[in-house]
Amino acid sequence: VDAIYDLGLYGDAVREDLERVAVRASRWETISMALRALHFCDTEAPTPPALKRLVKHKQWQVRLALADALRAYRHKHAVDMLIQLLGDERLRIRGRAMDHLELLTGESLGASQRAWGDWRRSQGTELVLRPREISVYRPFRPPERKYAHKDYYGLQVGSDRVVFVLDKSDSMYYGLFDGVVDEMRAHLASAGPATKFNVIEFAGEPTVWNAKLAAATAAEIEAAVAFLHRAKPFGPTNIVDSLRLALKTEDLDAVVLLSDGLPNRGDPSAPPEIVRTVSKQNRYTRVAIHTVLLLEGRRFPHDGPRGKDVPPPDEDERRRRDEMREEAPRTELGAFLRQLALENDGTFGVGFADSWDPPPGATFRDSSDK
Repeated sequence: VDAIYDLGLYGDAVREDLERVAVRASRWETISMALRALHFCDTEAPTPPALKRLVKHKQWQVRLALADALRAYRHKHAVDMLIQLLGDERLRIRGRAMDHLELLTGESLGASQRAWGDWRRSQGTELVLRPREISVYRPFRPPERKYAHKDYYGLQVGSDRVVFVLDKSDSMYYGLFDGVVDEMRAHLASAGPATKFNVIEFAGEPTVWNAKLAAATAAEIEAAVAFLHRAKPFGPTNIVDSLRLALKTEDLDAVVLLSDGLPNRGDPSAPPEIVRTVSKQNRYTRVAIHTVLLLEGRRFPHDGPRGKDVPPPDEDERRRRDEMREEAPRTELGAFLRQLALENDGTFGVGFADSWDPPPGATFRDSSDK
């Protein structure tokens, strides 16, 4: 299966062979890899008629790979199939189909299958598509792309089946973790019950909220928030076991991992080994792993403003955050989280959370390492 994907590097020379594998193979992993390899080709040939049945394949990874493969065909048949995929049940597949439609046609009609269908009929039999202008080695997603619901610390998650994996170690105490939870609550409330989610908090070990994905109703969101607030942040940072647990979740297609510190527990605990381990586990399942490096925003006194009373960042604070965003990918933690996202169909972002001083006389536990 891996060899089939690697053949894609030969491009158009093996296109017809890859097409035969995609329509004749019995294992979904093989079909998916052949389609992903086709993504590296660039042709004006029509898509093979047998590929059309994959639009309804029961395995979502095959449908996602089909959307990627269709990018290689600058032909009206590919456009027609991508419009069909705009009706897929999964937001992630609909988003990928929209990305590639815009790339092929130069049009920007959003996610409406009806709008694209009307446009396609208006073009008739003559349909001129753009030459391939964007490197095949980079995913296409316009920076201005906005999905229907709120982003998460600037990330366009683009999934309606997502698990949030949130750092609850020592360093998240006094406000930072509260801000992370509030951001998650706002994202899910905006997404609505069509989105299914779960939550994993981690310190020395991961702890999962629910046995399976739950609809993002107001009641379920508040239940997840209560789970996250039942204890204060404390402990070391075990990222690898947290991601292993998240990737075992049935039916998910995206993970959002947030952390403010380097991993120091789990096997492996070295960042390069974690990237290799997780990417190997996720090679066929193709769960998008989005990562957020959390940095401290402003610090308020213990009796300072909270919630909606917190003032927006002033110009100096905005400038400071912009500088930190620029620097973040060059730090050890930022480079690790960025690489983890790049190798797993995800995006990397930087978030800021405000914190508050402890009240007078407050005592602290020793850190978990002590």
